[in-house]
Amino acid sequence: RLGLIKKSLNSAENYKFYLPLIQDLQQSYYDHFSKGRVLFPLQNESGEILGLAGGAVNEGVKGPKYLFTKGLKKGSILYRSNFAFENLQKSRDELTSLYICEGLFDALRLESLGYAAVAILGASLSAEQTKLICSLSLKMKEALHVYLFLDNDNAGIIATENAIKSLLKLSDPGSLELSILHDVNTSSNVDPDSYLQQVTSQEQANENLLQIEYPLPA
Repeated sequence: RLGLIKKSLNSAENYKFYLPLIQDLQQSYYDHFSKGRVLFPLQNESGEILGLAGGAVNEGVKGPKYLFTKGLKKGSILYRSNFAFENLQKSRDELTSLYICEGLFDALRLESLGYAAVAILGASLSAEQTKLICSLSLKMKEALHVYLFLDNDNAGIIATENAIKSLLKLSDPGSLELSILHDVNTSSNVDPDSYLQQVTSQEQANENLLQIEYPLPA
């Protein structure tokens, strides 16, 4: 296995990235990190790989839903931000809309349906991530409609409130329009990925999702 990993390292950048996995093989860190998980490269807005995430593919996987490379500063990464500008240009939405989610699976599910989406890698939108979102509005040269589509649990509700405060504080007047999406028909802690797998049509999604427009200063 170590030989296979070494063969996959085709640059000094990749070697630096995978080094923690290689060094910890004797402690079975690699097995713990990857067994029963899909591995995602975590890239910044320029496409530079900063770390790995391992997302559990079923409920039987031990540990949290996502594991991250040791020492990773999650608040510095907005997952899929390096594709966000391109995805905004070809989004199926009539508006210039960006969906903000917590998890990687959530963002990828929305992207597979034709929407531009990013993930904040947890339940907290950092100042650095907020600035990246605001920079997309400048790049698009028009107001960006931001949908906060976070998990349907207490942590997600608190995260939504904090995200609103961060966007209010750091966005330029008139640069963003903000909406909150919330599933009104479930009492379970459902994330967007799970929710979108359950609905069978766009009409059902529209019926079940409560959209709250949140006015930002013009």
